[in-house]
Amino acid sequence: MNAIRRKVGVPGTAILCGLLLAFAASGLMVGCGSGSPTPTEGGTFTSGLVGSPTSLDPAHLQDDQDFQVAKQLYDCLTTYDPQSMEVKPAIAGSWDSSSDLKTFTFHLRPGVTFHNGDACLARDFVYSWNRAVLPETKAAASFRFSMIEGIAEVEAGTAQELSGLQAPDDYTLQVTLSGPFADFPAVVAHPCFAPVPQSVIDEAGNAGFSDRATGTGPFKLNAWEHQTQIVLDKNPDYYGADKPHIDQLIFKIYPDGNSAYQDFQDGLLQDAQVPADQFLDARSSFGSRAIFNPVMGIVFLGFSMNTEPWRSHPQLRQALNYTIDRDALAGVVADESRTAATGILPQGMPGFQPGATAYEYDPDKAVDLLRQAGFPEGQGLPEMKLGYTNTADNQRIADALRQEFQAIGINLVTEGFDPVTYTAMVQSGQLSFFRFAWRPDYPSGDALLFTLFFSGNAGGNNLTNYSNPDVDKLLESALSEKNKEKRLQLYRDAEQKILEDAPMMPLLFYQTARVIADSVHGYIRTAQDDTPYKLVYIK
Repeated sequence: MNAIRRKVGVPGTAILCGLLLAFAASGLMVGCGSGSPTPTEGGTFTSGLVGSPTSLDPAHLQDDQDFQVAKQLYDCLTTYDPQSMEVKPAIAGSWDSSSDLKTFTFHLRPGVTFHNGDACLARDFVYSWNRAVLPETKAAASFRFSMIEGIAEVEAGTAQELSGLQAPDDYTLQVTLSGPFADFPAVVAHPCFAPVPQSVIDEAGNAGFSDRATGTGPFKLNAWEHQTQIVLDKNPDYYGADKPHIDQLIFKIYPDGNSAYQDFQDGLLQDAQVPADQFLDARSSFGSRAIFNPVMGIVFLGFSMNTEPWRSHPQLRQALNYTIDRDALAGVVADESRTAATGILPQGMPGFQPGATAYEYDPDKAVDLLRQAGFPEGQGLPEMKLGYTNTADNQRIADALRQEFQAIGINLVTEGFDPVTYTAMVQSGQLSFFRFAWRPDYPSGDALLFTLFFSGNAGGNNLTNYSNPDVDKLLESALSEKNKEKRLQLYRDAEQKILEDAPMMPLLFYQTARVIADSVHGYIRTAQDDTPYKLVYIK
């Protein structure tokens, strides 16, 4: 069976995002104000946005701020249920696939228009996706199209269009992949797959489109005052059943989370992210108006399986896993902004299983496994050095780990690096023991397990260079399994085998918090740490 990812299919940008993640995608449950059954129409909603977007062009989306705004401006073929994260129809009213799960046919809804009034048709997806992968576009999001047939030829300059994209008529889009991928409909809900109108790009140029961002979403761009605010207006021609209630959505831009949180407390915002060190304060001050969600992302330590002593000593890797008091570690970081990792797949991810890992805090078992590995009380071990990006939280984690390792006789040397240096060192294999975090682009076990642990991705996003033929078989089987429950079980089975092999040490799941004003209703914070503001109304 051919895997659909190439080793370098997800290059530096995605790895950098994973390694340097400060706030990962957000959690599972919803929050809302005490409700009225009939939404109120009209009004302006002002939200705090920490940091200015780098772009509002789907081809160039990179940062959390980009995605927060883009998801209001653009719709895609599919979307996610904001509570369950199940894939739902959006511009595509339905879809079907070939028996080998390599070709997907999306049937578009008629009557969908861009904000400028142009009809949104199948050829707009073909244009937009080809534009994103053409070398001259220099699109930050181009790697996300790597599973579509013909990507290699376009990147090499021998073709101008993806051979795997066809629009046989105005309302039919056919996508052929390089291999089977059952969860492909979940992938195309990512805003980088949103269609854009060629007429606007022809007028504004590639570089100018971001300031004239034009999509099919529930809100349309009114003004972008860089570093100050982004003003969106209700799209009166929105095709969706859930039409916006508010007339205007303003993202007020802040240099840091504390400034936004203070403005919320002063009544200047209707929602804001709670800074990590203010979680307890928010819970006590705002009660049910403080929404705490688990995060669809993970922080863990990786072992380079190409180097000793990690390669030849599974008991050593397991011993270190039993050394960590994850609950205590979560408390070390800041208030309640982290929770102990219970596996690899985090809460909010389909396939999550509570207590997936058997690695409880057990120093005695760690000592025994260390002896079995041939390193009693750490004797005979080479210097153990842990690298991490140099932040206050990471430093606190490193200090806590050093103390716990010392308790079983291991001297751990820790060193922080600036982000650019650190990323280069991990990618080049200079660090054999390292801390990183991963943020999945879409809610599927594939986005974590296949990306990080499939042997064909070694040298790319498989930074541990882990390889297990049994795990590869499970992950490839999941790609071609049509039955959802069977597919989820395959991912759970793969997760168990990876945990047993211990090429990594799960540490923490992220948790995020959002506060909302008491006049706000219909508010949901999704598992990807975003809000569908079209559902929000002000009472």
